[in-house]
Amino acid sequence: MATGAVQFPPSNIVLPGSRLLPTAPFPDTHSTPSSFPPPSASPRSITDDWVSLFNNLLSGEHASITKLFFKESCWRDLLCMTWDFHTLQGPEQILRFIQSSPQGGQLTSVSLDDSSAHKFPQASGFGSLKAVQTFLKIETSTGRGDGLVRLVSDTNDGGRWKALTLFTTLKELKGYEENIRSRRPRGTESSLEDRGRNWKDRLVTQQNFEGGRQPIVLILGAGQGGLTVAARLKQLGLETLIIDRNPRIGDNWRNRYHQLVLHDSVWYDHMPYLNFPPNWPVFTPKDKLADWFEYYAGVLELNVWTNTTLETSEWSESTRQWTVTLAREKDGKKENRNSFFLNRIQLNNKSIGTLHPRHVILATGHSGEPYFPSRIAGIDDFRGDLLIHSSQFTTPRGKSKGKKAVVVGCCNSGHDIARDYYDHGYDVTMVQRSSTLVLTSDTLSEVTMKGLYAEDGPPVEDADIVNMSIPNPIAKRLHIQATSEMMRRDSTLLHGLTAAGFAVDSGPDGAGLYMKYLSRGGGYYIDVGASQLIVDKKIKIKQGHDVKSIKARSLVLADGSELEADEIVFATGYQNMRETARKVFGDELAESVHDVWGFDDEGETRGMWRRSGHPGFWFFGGNLALCRFYSRLLALQIKAIEVLSSSGMTDLHEPFHLVSLTYIYKVPHVYPPNADWNSTGWNQWEFNEELQYISHGYMAAAYLGLAAGSHARDNAHNFAVFAFCIYHIELQCLGTFQSDVKRRRDLPFESALSPKAVERIRQGKSDPRRDLTKNTDRGIRSLSQVFWLRTTWKVEESVLRALEMLMLLELCSGR
Repeated sequence: MATGAVQFPPSNIVLPGSRLLPTAPFPDTHSTPSSFPPPSASPRSITDDWVSLFNNLLSGEHASITKLFFKESCWRDLLCMTWDFHTLQGPEQILRFIQSSPQGGQLTSVSLDDSSAHKFPQASGFGSLKAVQTFLKIETSTGRGDGLVRLVSDTNDGGRWKALTLFTTLKELKGYEENIRSRRPRGTESSLEDRGRNWKDRLVTQQNFEGGRQPIVLILGAGQGGLTVAARLKQLGLETLIIDRNPRIGDNWRNRYHQLVLHDSVWYDHMPYLNFPPNWPVFTPKDKLADWFEYYAGVLELNVWTNTTLETSEWSESTRQWTVTLAREKDGKKENRNSFFLNRIQLNNKSIGTLHPRHVILATGHSGEPYFPSRIAGIDDFRGDLLIHSSQFTTPRGKSKGKKAVVVGCCNSGHDIARDYYDHGYDVTMVQRSSTLVLTSDTLSEVTMKGLYAEDGPPVEDADIVNMSIPNPIAKRLHIQATSEMMRRDSTLLHGLTAAGFAVDSGPDGAGLYMKYLSRGGGYYIDVGASQLIVDKKIKIKQGHDVKSIKARSLVLADGSELEADEIVFATGYQNMRETARKVFGDELAESVHDVWGFDDEGETRGMWRRSGHPGFWFFGGNLALCRFYSRLLALQIKAIEVLSSSGMTDLHEPFHLVSLTYIYKVPHVYPPNADWNSTGWNQWEFNEELQYISHGYMAAAYLGLAAGSHARDNAHNFAVFAFCIYHIELQCLGTFQSDVKRRRDLPFESALSPKAVERIRQGKSDPRRDLTKNTDRGIRSLSQVFWLRTTWKVEESVLRALEMLMLLELCSGR
């Protein structure tokens, strides 16, 4: 390998509507002191100080923002502050994010995660900087999460330690944790209705959706995307059905070209809940992966219908659910099981039936439909042996010595197919229309994954936190440095490719493979042997020209040159996943959803793993590592929507923060803490219906962020009593009340209720109309000030009586 500086041109092609991701600068600070960290501080004390200051920021001490972040800092948040993905750059954006988040922000506190040694605060390199890296535990009003912060010393601010990167991601919802480990099923569950059925009998009933049961989520595609998100949804208790048009699970890989082997390592490719065994090969053969998918679905008891296609679909805005018609074959024969569908007919040896899921996930692959240039002039005149897209290619034919094959396209599939042709004795030419990024698999593993996704690395979920914690604009800077080093190591091979006429690039602004993948979904080759064949000119290259036309046994390029061909394979990639949605669900849906892949204005991936732009419809895809990580986040979004929907609220078209409904539904009564108001401690009250609503009000106060700061107890108890009053009152002007709550929710209460008001409520003698309009007690007066209660409160039979507390929560959540 050569050791000198190596430079190759960038490739800044982006998808339509996307943007070229900017490269984040590093702060202008000297963070390489003679001893690091300095003798006066340990990584633990440095992190403790920062965490304490950050929690103060969350509590409202906004002046501390410049003590916490550089102007170049980035905070990446996945579902902890809002129900979306965000990357914020600089103190001003971060502070606006905190202040503008619903109810002042869902994240309530962070703390050090000291559950294992590799999570402890420790000095580490970060690009050209030295940093203190620490795993964090995240607490939100609705759940718990993981985080990671990298602190760098700001020598321009007295050596103060500030976060260069902060990462927060939701892991679970309180009261709706995954059914794993200590929550795993016992395996002995049975009931009188089982009538002697065993586990296998119950599993068949579940997987066939017998008894009129309906899936909450329908997933199209049983590849890594569909299987991983279905596994997550199952552990959250959501009925899910996967459908796939292939006869067997794994056929989407099994049917690919014969020599296909994954180009990512085994340590990077583990799936949720079930790692590959320790004897698994470093690079997985496609048939082995296909069999693993089949095994995975069986072990995790996923509901998968193969030989099944979606025939029609319709979304109802009023019921917030889909009506989908599925066609299912079984063993190529007519399916006679009436239990498969509630409404079912037989047609052309297929079982046709209707289901009503509330969510549909399109998981047919992040790249969508094959891109095949069918409009090329003369394509119907070809008289050779084969003209197909690479997705249809399996293996070269036998007795082929001397035959000529042309492969159009020079990314992973194109190289693998060209090598397969060469191994079978073909005369092979690759048509390279634009430049390609090439890196060897060993160099890629050594430079970017060593110590992280490796035999001696941390558990894969912790490796994911480290990897995903780097916001994309900063990751781009790091990848520029890493790509330069990888190209230096591979320079002999790369210069050999260039000499052979093969155009090599270094990715977007020189940021390499990963950024090129996220920017456009392709344009690279991880070399596992084909590149040397090109260097040795055993595989020929025709570079820089697109295909103009096809003749009976040749292919004509734009420069007029002609390549003889017995077989032509177009390894030309795939269309945007949005076009798959158009094909399956129609133009109306396709026009309503966001573009998929590429970067949005904040540097997050567009349209994938998050709200698509159409209610109840989601895109999901990516390589095994991305599916492993983002499957949890998509499942949590759907679970959050379902929790609110089941509690009387409508589906969240614009989801806001969940109230921790575990306190309301899982625990029958939650007493507010001892308040010692004239010896009327609330924790001593006997439980009754009124107190239950008071406790609901207390939780609502905490939800709104009112139970914080110096007014914590007063705020919470005032809101609790206010909730009790709402329970007994009719509202005539809901719209006015809602707008007032939205506008004034951030004001503090001035004081607690008077002992007289508390005593009236305790004795069940409270008159809400008097307390809210005539009472001069300071607590009620402060309530009026906070909520700006201009609404006229009247008792009318035409107005719904006994407004439920959940309606109050719905109003206050910004719905």
